[in-house]
Amino acid sequence: MESDNPDIVADDDPTGPDSGGDGGSGAEPGGPLDLALAGDSDPDLLRGQDGNDRLEGLGGNDTLAGQGGTDTLIGGEGRDAFTFFSGPGQGVDTVMDFEADDRLALDDRFFPAFATDGIDPRAVAGLTFEDVWLF
Repeated sequence: MESDNPDIVADDDPTGPDSGGDGGSGAEPGGPLDLALAGDSDPDLLRGQDGNDRLEGLGGNDTLAGQGGTDTLIGGEGRDAFTFFSGPGQGVDTVMDFEADDRLALDDRFFPAFATDGIDPRAVAGLTFEDVWLF
């Protein structure tokens, strides 16, 4: 049975151990951590930090937000949402398993082309693809 209340997994202290995830390691004390966070069969909100994170939703309708760094996002089964709102120079995120029911959420403050009529992000919704998209 799926819950209406998602699990939230995040690292509130970027200099210490992560909570609720599989662990992480930083390059130097006080530096950004490279997190490895995993959800479960319920809906999860997985939110990385400034390191190069790996977020895996597994089952459920998950929301994955890499934030800064070069992140790997894996939704797993369910209708997942991949959010992108990092500014320029903050890394390139990779979605490993975009499926027909998944969604991309792009913040037009950092992706100004999506705020115009030139590109319609809804055109990519509902597709299954293995192309590489760099934002």
